[in-house]
Amino acid sequence: MLSSKARRASGSGSQAGSAVPAAPSGGLVRRIRGTAKLGRSAALLVLVALMVACESEPEWKRPAPNLSGVYDLVSFSLRDGPTYTAPEATGTFELSQDYGEDPGQATGDMTAEVIVTSLDPPIEVAYYGKYFNYNDGTWRQTGVVAEALGTYTLDFSAEVGDTTLTVSITEPAAAVSTYIWRPR
Repeated sequence: MLSSKARRASGSGSQAGSAVPAAPSGGLVRRIRGTAKLGRSAALLVLVALMVACESEPEWKRPAPNLSGVYDLVSFSLRDGPTYTAPEATGTFELSQDYGEDPGQATGDMTAEVIVTSLDPPIEVAYYGKYFNYNDGTWRQTGVVAEALGTYTLDFSAEVGDTTLTVSITEPAAAVSTYIWRPR
């Protein structure tokens, strides 16, 4: 509540219940308004700077995930055939990973062995070589037999109740397959 002297100075003496006194005239109002404009401009500049600073890195700068480890087979399927799971299919997948000059690519040695025992004769897939995983989800592997291309995902699987690594080989046509692995 303003004193009667302050109410008279602001011109609001006759207005009962007025919560905001009238602004004094002169240079003080101009300085306050100018400061407010400067404050809004500064706030806008800070906001723009924060937005630029908080932008995520371009995909090519993000490092590829580290897939190193030993995995056990969850499921395996060849081309458009059936999906095999334990106990009819077993296997291990071992990856050791290094990073090169490109932060978006990792490479390393791989060993994969899968046996489907429910078939007569059993199917056995063994693969040794190098693998390359990229931060965009693409996968490449090279070995003694051939080069294969595809995709990978590293996700939590509610069905398995754990993280799974899914590697889907899409090229060449003779090697099209999907493997789902669980880390040990």
